Amino acid sequence: MKKNSYIFGVVLQIVFTLVYILCLAGLISDLSYLSDNQAIPGAENELYTWFGEQLIFGTVVYIILMLVAQVFKFRYKRLKKKKRRVQGKQHV
Repeated sequence: MKKNSYIFGVVLQIVFTLVYILCLAGLISDLSYLSDNQAIPGAENELYTWFGEQLIFGTVVYIILMLVAQVFKFRYKRLKKKKRRVQGKQHV
């Protein structure tokens, strides 16, 4: 069961990374579309500010989610170390 939590943590990290990359690509696509088509004339500074805010927010959320996924991996590694210590003491 604990090994499943390690695998779950790895899968979560992969999924979070893929979603982050897709969201970042979407932000860049939106920015380039709005900038090229001048959907909002004279609002380039506001577009770049919006892009920066979204990028910072997305990065912070990504880091938090990666830390949550790392907890699953850390628990498995800690349990594995305890198991080795107990086995080592039994053999001595």
